[in-house]
Amino acid sequence: MTSSSFPLAFRPATEQDIDWLLTLRQRCMGEHFAAQGLQPSQQEHLDRIRLRLDCGRVLLQDREPIGLFKLVTDTSVWELIQLQIAPEYQGGGLGSQLLAWTLAEADRAGRSVRLSVFKRNPAVRLYRRHGFKIDSQTPHTLEMIRRPV
Repeated sequence: MTSSSFPLAFRPATEQDIDWLLTLRQRCMGEHFAAQGLQPSQQEHLDRIRLRLDCGRVLLQDREPIGLFKLVTDTSVWELIQLQIAPEYQGGGLGSQLLAWTLAEADRAGRSVRLSVFKRNPAVRLYRRHGFKIDSQTPHTLEMIRRPV
């Protein structure tokens, strides 16, 4: 995967980012958890943040962190674990740019991309626009996949 074509400035996510990533997760996901009637513990949030942190990129604007992008590409089906952009930067097309880049890279590699999203999360519309289809579901989430074209 060529990071030179990545659509945003970034740096690798590290353990030093955990506090900031926890705040980001709570800001981005709090209302979605509440809409599902879920109240994850701080430990559950931290476990999710640390899941494949080695694949995480802290997204930057003017050298300041604005989001987290976590894509696992060392498996036969790539997994988009996290795409979180600080609320004040949402709605400007950054998520769409990141998805377009991800899917172009996956197509070049001949890989499918999967993700999990809360059923009531407005991001479902974004994922559908980019060709993701529902593969399965749980009581709270949609498991979506986009196959290479």
